[in-house]
Amino acid sequence: MSTLWTNLAHPLPGYTPSLAMALWQLEDSRRRTLRWLATVDPALVDWEPGGGEAVNTLGTLLYHIGAIEIDWVFSDILQTGFPADIDRIFDVDVRDELGRLSAVRGQSIDQHLHRLQVARHAVLDALRPMTETDYVRPRTMERYLVSPAWALHHLAQHEAEHRGEMMALISRAPKPPMD
Repeated sequence: MSTLWTNLAHPLPGYTPSLAMALWQLEDSRRRTLRWLATVDPALVDWEPGGGEAVNTLGTLLYHIGAIEIDWVFSDILQTGFPADIDRIFDVDVRDELGRLSAVRGQSIDQHLHRLQVARHAVLDALRPMTETDYVRPRTMERYLVSPAWALHHLAQHEAEHRGEMMALISRAPKPPMD
């Protein structure tokens, strides 16, 4: 007998229905990222191909994923400041003076994963009281209009796209010698 693959969405409990589904999508994207990261040699967190090629390292991309999630949720959706514990762990500006992602080096995979976990818990806790009406209500920002529904969709896609970037980068890393 063959095993059936189970591909079912499981909206997060304790949230309004549409928000619960969007948060499941966000969590599913994170599960996929974590599952892939479990296959990566932690020593490659700051690996670059060399030769002067400008690339974002695994560590830089993990920092960026978390920082952007926090920014969209607290600045755009909730329109509040960041909680103090979040401000402390995201202390590097996301972009440098040239507009590129700021390099985040010298931290372990575990440190990056802890930061992502703390950020996600803050996001889930902060969004719990959101109503269905508030979930679709547009927010007027200085240069754009955005709804939480769109922002959460964007964040799931954002993580997936950077996961692909990380996969492409690490596929180029030297493989350890076979014993």
